Amino acid sequence: LSYADHQFGDRILDKSYRERGNGECIDNWRVEVGILVPIYNDFIVIYEDDESLSMMATYNLTFPYNEKMLELLRPWSTYLNVSNTSQIDNLDKDQINSTLAYFTETESSMGAIYKRRNEFNLAEDYCQRALSYARLSQTEGRMGIIYKHRNEFNLAENHSQRALTYARLFEGEEELKTDLLYSALIGLCEIYRNHGNYDEALIFVEEAYNCVAITYNPVHPKVQEAAGSLIEGLLCKRNFEHAETFAQLTLE
Repeated sequence: LSYADHQFGDRILDKSYRERGNGECIDNWRVEVGILVPIYNDFIVIYEDDESLSMMATYNLTFPYNEKMLELLRPWSTYLNVSNTSQIDNLDKDQINSTLAYFTETESSMGAIYKRRNEFNLAEDYCQRALSYARLSQTEGRMGIIYKHRNEFNLAENHSQRALTYARLFEGEEELKTDLLYSALIGLCEIYRNHGNYDEALIFVEEAYNCVAITYNPVHPKVQEAAGSLIEGLLCKRNFEHAETFAQLTLE
């Protein structure tokens, strides 16, 4: 760990890379999130898997590694916002997903540690930051709707995909997670349907229906709405037999 932490050199101001003494350059995200964060996370997993440790001992041993992970991750939080296109480091979809996964897991872990220590104000702060992914999902979803109405397909798709990413990573109250997932999935369905990609639209509307059908009872408004969207998707695919069968099932 000490070797990995020091072999890459320091960040260079206003640059997306760092430089070793021999002139070799390496991307900042790759070093910090792609290499160092997983190493710290491996240490956490080792302690969490040690059955000889009490819960408090595990929390105390993993605490410094969680702190170090957040220290590395926090500079990247600005690149996860809807306005990140002006940033020096532009993250691709996989990098955003990976960064978010580490963020939500680490913030939640820190909240649990502080709760165990009876430091409830700090526990609340970390849990609120984990909750922020719900708000990010809603904001990205709204941006997707705006661009959809402007007929800017690529931007609408990009923001809606990120809304879905945030929703999948949200670890909170079940109904809120379901609502976030449903909104993001239906948003993507509508974008692809409006663009004439009925195959892709059907994939998202099927997942949206399954999502709400698991959480809510069959007469819940969201289940009925999702059923209507799924029938419409089947009709767009000219799959009349399945559309009729599903419509009959929803009426029973």
